[in-house]
Amino acid sequence: MGKYGWGQLIALPLAWLVYRVGHNIWMGYRRARRTHSPIDAALVLSWITLQVIGDTDPDPDTEPAPEKRGPRWLGRRLGRRHVDVDANTTKVEYFDLEEDELPPAAPQPNRGNSQLQIWIRRSFEEGARYVDVVRDGQRLFNKSEATIKRAIRDYKKAQARAKAGR
Repeated sequence: MGKYGWGQLIALPLAWLVYRVGHNIWMGYRRARRTHSPIDAALVLSWITLQVIGDTDPDPDTEPAPEKRGPRWLGRRLGRRHVDVDANTTKVEYFDLEEDELPPAAPQPNRGNSQLQIWIRRSFEEGARYVDVVRDGQRLFNKSEATIKRAIRDYKKAQARAKAGR
């Protein structure tokens, strides 16, 4: 065993154990002294305050919704309709169904053919099978099977109307 006996074999794990205990104590002390958030608490409180308080400068163009004169179960029926102002904004029109006549519907602009409709038309013109169009349409356009089948039905209805001369 040598002149020191078992002492050397025990000293190495004991030194490692003392190191680990000291290291864990030191890291625990550092963890306890460190703040738990990278953001200061005052900054968080000011952010919450900004989220809770009302807007000091509301948009002057917005109109408040008209007051409801009673819930539907009291006999009052109010209606509303969203009308496109331009490409990015819509306006809400309110009307009383009890007093006013139902306003005429706003004409919707013709949106034209979507990419899916164009692709379906070209696929059938090239002679593709129905199953292949459904499968490839799901993969290419990331749409459900029902959506692809609905678009195919719409295409076939349009083809039938065109053949009938309407």
